[in-house]
Amino acid sequence: VFWETAKTNMIAAVKRKQNHPCILAWDLSNEWYCFLGYSNGENIVGARRLMGLTDVLRAYDPTRWTFYDGDGDLEGLLDNFCGHYLVEGTRPNPVHGFGFNGNSNYFPDGAFWRPLDADFKVGEKVCVNVYRKWYVPYGSKPIMDTENLWKTGGYMPPGFTKIVGEEDVISPAVDSGRGEIVWFWKQNIDAHRDLGCNSVSTYLHAGTHARANVSRCFIMPDTRHHGFAGRLYRQRYSLHNDTFEPSTFILSWTLAGPDGKVCAEGAEKPREMTTGDLQRDELSFKLPTVDRRTTFTLTVRLEADGQLAYSEQRDLEVWPDTPVKMVSGPRTIALFDPSGQTAGVFQRGGLAFERIDALAVAATEAVGSLLVIGEGALAEKSADLSPLQRFVAEGGRVLVLAQNVTPRGLPADTKLEPREWSSMPFVRLGDHPILNGISSWDLHFWQPDRVSARGSYTKPQGGPAVTLVDSGTITGLEWVQMMELFRARGSYLLCQLNLIGGHDEEPMARELLARVIRYAARDAAVVSPGAQLQVFAPVEGAIEQQLREVGASYDMAMPNAPVVPGAVVLLDAGTKPSTKQVAHLAQAVRDGTTVVVTGARPADAAWLSQLAGVEVTITVPPYLMWTGRGYRKGHHPFTAGLSHADLYYKKKDNAESGSAQAETPSLTIEPFQHVSVSVPSWRELIFPGALLTGPVGRGQLILDQRRWMTDNEKLQTPARRNLSALMLGLGVKVAPVAKPRALPRKVDYQPIDLAPFANRALVDEKAEDGVGGWSDQGPTADLRTFKTGRRAFQGVPFTIAEAPRSIIVLAGGGRPGTLPGEVTIPIGFKAEGFYFLHGSAYSSAKLICLYQVQYADGSTCDIQVRNEENIRDWAAKPGPFLREKKDTRTRVAWTGSTPMWPLIGVYRMLWVNPRPDVPVKAIRFANPVGRSVPMLLGLTAATTRDVKIEIPKDVAAAARLLAEAKQRPVDQRPQAIEMLRKAIAMAPGLSDAYQTLATLLEASGDEDAALATYRQWTAAGTATPLPWNRIGAIMQKRQNHKAALEAYTQSLRVEFNQPPIIEARNKLEARQE
Repeated sequence: VFWETAKTNMIAAVKRKQNHPCILAWDLSNEWYCFLGYSNGENIVGARRLMGLTDVLRAYDPTRWTFYDGDGDLEGLLDNFCGHYLVEGTRPNPVHGFGFNGNSNYFPDGAFWRPLDADFKVGEKVCVNVYRKWYVPYGSKPIMDTENLWKTGGYMPPGFTKIVGEEDVISPAVDSGRGEIVWFWKQNIDAHRDLGCNSVSTYLHAGTHARANVSRCFIMPDTRHHGFAGRLYRQRYSLHNDTFEPSTFILSWTLAGPDGKVCAEGAEKPREMTTGDLQRDELSFKLPTVDRRTTFTLTVRLEADGQLAYSEQRDLEVWPDTPVKMVSGPRTIALFDPSGQTAGVFQRGGLAFERIDALAVAATEAVGSLLVIGEGALAEKSADLSPLQRFVAEGGRVLVLAQNVTPRGLPADTKLEPREWSSMPFVRLGDHPILNGISSWDLHFWQPDRVSARGSYTKPQGGPAVTLVDSGTITGLEWVQMMELFRARGSYLLCQLNLIGGHDEEPMARELLARVIRYAARDAAVVSPGAQLQVFAPVEGAIEQQLREVGASYDMAMPNAPVVPGAVVLLDAGTKPSTKQVAHLAQAVRDGTTVVVTGARPADAAWLSQLAGVEVTITVPPYLMWTGRGYRKGHHPFTAGLSHADLYYKKKDNAESGSAQAETPSLTIEPFQHVSVSVPSWRELIFPGALLTGPVGRGQLILDQRRWMTDNEKLQTPARRNLSALMLGLGVKVAPVAKPRALPRKVDYQPIDLAPFANRALVDEKAEDGVGGWSDQGPTADLRTFKTGRRAFQGVPFTIAEAPRSIIVLAGGGRPGTLPGEVTIPIGFKAEGFYFLHGSAYSSAKLICLYQVQYADGSTCDIQVRNEENIRDWAAKPGPFLREKKDTRTRVAWTGSTPMWPLIGVYRMLWVNPRPDVPVKAIRFANPVGRSVPMLLGLTAATTRDVKIEIPKDVAAAARLLAEAKQRPVDQRPQAIEMLRKAIAMAPGLSDAYQTLATLLEASGDEDAALATYRQWTAAGTATPLPWNRIGAIMQKRQNHKAALEAYTQSLRVEFNQPPIIEARNKLEARQE
C-alpha cells in the first residue's frame, strides 16, 4: 500500500511541474536508501522498490531522467550514480584517521580517485564510498555528487591546521578564506572533475567558486615545487570544457627566471574539445642550469578559440644537482645502519663517521660523540634505546632518522605512528639552527610523491621536549616530524622527514640533512636544562602540582627566604610578597637572577614596578575577541615549540555554524589570562600582554599571566606544554617521563567470575526495547558472534559468563533503561594488576567509565577509561591507542562483524597495580559522566604465584544467591528480595546485593524498606556514592531538604566529580540561604 501510494503521489506531484522548462530531471529521494541498513532493512529490496518508482515515472515522462539524491545507483540497477560528500565517503575523516590506502590522508593526493602519476582505465572499478562499499566502473554511467563542500565537523577549527597550520585558530578570515583554504576546496572540486563527476554544492566558501571552478580550464594536481637542474620536470594535466559550446583548446607555457626573462617555453598541439569534454596529457621540460637555489616562475595559459580562458602561475625552485657537503662539529659520529642506505648518503656528502653493529656498543663510547640511528634501522626487537640513557645523560647526542617503529626509552611520552604521512608539515621553531631561514612552504610537497614525512610522532603533553616541525589533525597540531628531547646534559633529535629516502630527488632533503648533522654534531644544544627552580608559592598549591606534573626540578621556599645563588626564581604574585621580600628580589634580579612572576593582579602594579625598575601597567585583557586565547609573537626560548593552538583555552565547535569560533568568547573553557600586562620597551612574547620579558640590571624579569596552573582537565595538555616550554627556556632541569611499574615476568592469571553481577546478554533480538542485550541496537548490531566460556586473548584467560546474562552494562545517555550506574565486584586478595575486557557504545563522552580499585586499608585508586585513549566504541575501526596514558596498556582483543557494522572490536586493557602489597577489597565499575554506555565482558587478576586465592565460603554462597535472585522473574520478586537479604547477611561487603535489593524494593513501591537498605549499605563502609545519591533523591522527594543536602554532601566526599549531584547540592544550599 505504501509503495502504491508513493507512485500515485509522485505522478500527482510531477503533473504540477512537468511543463516547466527549467526542469531537467526528477529527484526521487534524499539519503533514504543509503541509510536503509540502519533500520535493519534489506538493501536489494529497497533498491527494487525505488526502481519501481523510476519505471513508473519514466514511462509517464520519457523526456527526463531520474536520480536518487545521495542513494548511489541502487545496487547497480540505475543508469546513473548520485552520492553525497564523495571525498569524505571515499577517504573517511579527511583531516585525520588512516583512510587513504592505510595511511593518513595527505593532499593533494587524498582528494583524488586515482594515483596522480596514472590515469583511469575504462571499466576500472572506482570506490566512491567505503562505508557503503559503492563502486562505479569508470566511464560506465554519469556520476553526480549533489551535496558537497560542507564545512563542518573536522573541517572546523582546529581541523584545518592540517592545511593552514597554527593560524587556523587566529581568525575566521584565515579558516574560511585564506589562499590555502581556497586551494583545499579546489582540490575537492578538481578531483570530482577529474573523475568526470558533476559536483553540486549549496555551501559557499569565499573565493572558491569564482577562483577554483572555471568552466573551461586545465587541472594540474601535482604540487611539487622543488627540482634539480638538468632534470626533467613533468606535469600531468587534464583539459576541461564544461560548457555547451565545442571549442579549440591550446595549452602553452613559459618558464621565467628571477629577472623576468623567459628561459624556456612550449605549446601543446591544438585540441578539439566537444561539449562536456575531458582530455588528458602531460607537459615536460628540462629544468635550467643554476649554481645556487633559484626561483623560476612557470606560467601556463589555456586559450579557447584564440581567447584566454584560464591561466596559472607557479613558483619552481631549482637547485644545483650537487651533493651538499655535510660538515660535522667537534663530536665524533657513530652510525647504526644495518641496511647501509644512510651510510651511502653520508659517504656521498663527505661525512666522516664510524659504523657500529649494535646500539649497545654506542653506550660505552666516550662523551663528546654523536650516535646516528640510520633511516629504518630500528625494528621491534632493536628499538629499545634504554641502554643509551647514561650515554645521553652524560652529554652524548642521539640523532634518530625516520623509523617505522617507536624508539623506546625516550625521556618524553611520545609514540611513532608510521601511518601518519604528511605532505604539509609546518615549521614550529623558526629560529632553531636547523630551521633558520626555512619556511613551512619549503617543507611542503617533496619529491618524488609530495610526501614530506612517512610517519609522525605524537606531540608530548609536556616534559623535556621541544617541537621543531609539526602537522595538523582534527584536534590541532598534534603530530610531530622533528623534535628535540633532553636528558640531563645530552639530547635526542628525532626526525621523520624523508631526508635519506628523498635525498636523491628532493633538494630540501639534502639541505636539511646537512643542517641536522651540523647541529647534532656541534658542542652544545640550543637548550641546556640544568638549573634549579626556587618557588615562592603555596605548598601543595596549583603551581607546585603543575610543576610536579611536568617534572620540573624545584624547591619550595618560605616567603622571606634568601634567593639561592644560581637558581631561577618563580614567584606567585598571589602570595602578596612583603616589602622586604620585594626588595630582596629586586636586588637579586639586578645582580643577575632570572625571576618569573605569575598571577599578578592590578593591585600588584606598584611593587612589580619596583621590581622591574620601570612602570608596570596591569589591566583587564583589552579585546573581547581574544578571550580564552593568546598569540605567540615570533620565536623565543620561553615559547619554544608552542603553536597558537597551545594558547587556545576554548572548546571546539564542530557545527556548521562554528566558523567564527576563534573569536567567540562564549566558547572559552577558562580564561587564558585574568589580566593583561604592559611595560615600556619590554618584549611581548604572547599577546595580549600574557607573557613579557625585559632586562633588569644584569638579570631578567618575566611577567607571565598565562594560567598554566589550571586544574581543568580539558586544558591540561596546553597548560603543561606552556609550562614545559617556559621551564626549558629558563634552563630549568626537567625530569624524563617516569617509566610505569612493569608487570612481573611470571604471573598467574585469576579470571574473576562476573556472572553474579552480569545484567545483559550478548545477543539482542529486538532493538530499542530497553532490555538488551548488548547495546540494545537489535539483531544486526550485537555481539552474538562472541563466544562465551573460558577464552584467552593474547595469552590472558578470561571467563565470559554464559547466557542469558553474560556481561555488565552500565546506564548511559544512549541507553538509560533499568541499567545500574555502577557495579562493585569483590576481589579479596593481593594483585600485581588487572586485565579488563571491555567495550563501549554511544561513545560521545571523553570519560567513558571508571574502575575504582578499593584497597583493604580503605584507600582507593581510580583508573580512568577514556575514549580513544584506552577504549574505543565497539563499532569504530579497531586500532592501536597512540595517546594512551602511562598507567594502562590497551590492545585490540577481538574483532568481528555484524550486518550493520563491517568491523567491530573488543579491547583488553592492562592496569599494573602500584600497590601490589596491599590486598584489593573490590573494584567499582562506574559511569560518573553517564553519557556513554560502557560494557565489561571479563576481568582477570594477575598475581604472583605465592598469592593464595581463597574466597570465603559465605562470600561465594552470597554471590550465588545474588546471581539466582537476578534471574527470578517479576512474579517471584518477594523470593528474590528474601534471597538478597540473606546474601547481605552472609557477605555485608557485597555492594551489588544492596543495589539490587534496593532497586527491587523501590520497584515494589516499598520506599521505606529501600531507604533502610541504602542506609544499611552506607553503614557497611561502601566506597561508592550511589546509596548517598539515592538517599538524597528520596529525601528531596519527601521535602526533607536538610537530610537531602547532608546525603549529597556525603556523596561528594566519596566521589567529588559528579556534576548532577553538585548541581542538586548547590540548589539545596541556595534554598537554605
